[in-house]
Amino acid sequence: MLHFHANIGTLKSAVDFLVILTVLVVAHEWGHFIAARICGMRVDDFSVFFGKRLIRLGTRNGTEYNIRSIPLGGFVMIAGMDPSDAVVEESGDIAEDAKARARANDPQAFFNKPLAQRAFVIFAGPLASILFGYLLFCTIGFTMGLPNPTVQNQVQMVLKGSPADKAGLKAGDRIISVDGQVINAADGPKLVHIIHHSVGQPLRLTISRGSQQLSIVATPYAAKVPDQVVNGQIQTVTEGRLGFVPFVVMTYQKYTPLMSIKMGTESIIQDVEGMFKTIFSKHVKEAVGGPIAIASYVSMARQQGVGMLLILGASLSISLGVINLFPIPILDGGHLLLLALEFVRKRRLSVREMQYANMFGLSVILLLMALVMVNDIQRLLAGKL
Repeated sequence: MLHFHANIGTLKSAVDFLVILTVLVVAHEWGHFIAARICGMRVDDFSVFFGKRLIRLGTRNGTEYNIRSIPLGGFVMIAGMDPSDAVVEESGDIAEDAKARARANDPQAFFNKPLAQRAFVIFAGPLASILFGYLLFCTIGFTMGLPNPTVQNQVQMVLKGSPADKAGLKAGDRIISVDGQVINAADGPKLVHIIHHSVGQPLRLTISRGSQQLSIVATPYAAKVPDQVVNGQIQTVTEGRLGFVPFVVMTYQKYTPLMSIKMGTESIIQDVEGMFKTIFSKHVKEAVGGPIAIASYVSMARQQGVGMLLILGASLSISLGVINLFPIPILDGGHLLLLALEFVRKRRLSVREMQYANMFGLSVILLLMALVMVNDIQRLLAGKL
């Protein structure tokens, strides 16, 4: 029965992951779609999921809307996005040559639009992802409320071999005083502060275990904590650790719409700053995660309720938008880089040049995906996910 429930939980987490991913990708593609329409480009297809068409929802203003068979993400097909459509190679087949000339001269095709409009359409996808995450976070703030975690004085887990373990601390214990200072149920932050600032100093802990009240002595060891903000600067600081994890109670607090917008703005700035600091730090391997890590985060968020799932979705949407702006061909940022090159050279890249650029970009993306997947698997096997 336990195994059955575990499988059900895993299945639900997988479904949550696919739903979140699909919503985020559709929001991203919607940005491209709206921008293309604004610029007078023809959009041939807007599909949820990939693969063969399952359901044809209908056609509106020349765009066919579909639901496809592979439940992952989605895509928008803008006329003229294939560079080869702009080139007419006479084949001798009158009908086919006429179609090729019609495609090349299509005034609604992407490649026949001014450079600024093409750049706008490319940029609109990442912009939509960032705005979607931002609006989602702001909306959660005044509807469901934002999480307000409170650290408790109860022990959730004790790390094997740690000072807490050697002193006899166990999961479920409540720490009710430290060196005579009373620690109440919601005084977890006070407890953590004392431990962090007591490196090498023996602490006498009074604990409540069931109907018993025990006294133990444990000495915090020095732990190096990187990427901490101290007086506005990122530094590595030294903090005391006993080697246990306290319980955290999650409550949700609603805010006014204006306060939610303020907090949403602060959140998006912190997310973007945090991403760049992580990417360019020496701890990038520990911090960056791929599909396995994201699925793990979705599973943990799911256990904490719908609110945490939506907040994770908002953060992932912002990450999707920022990552897509990286100047790697295949990504939107790579397309913008090629358009910038076109602007500097005052002429378009040839089909062959575009193909070489895309092959290079694809190779880089596949390499990064492989490295991230290996990192995810290593962390999974080590019990860190």
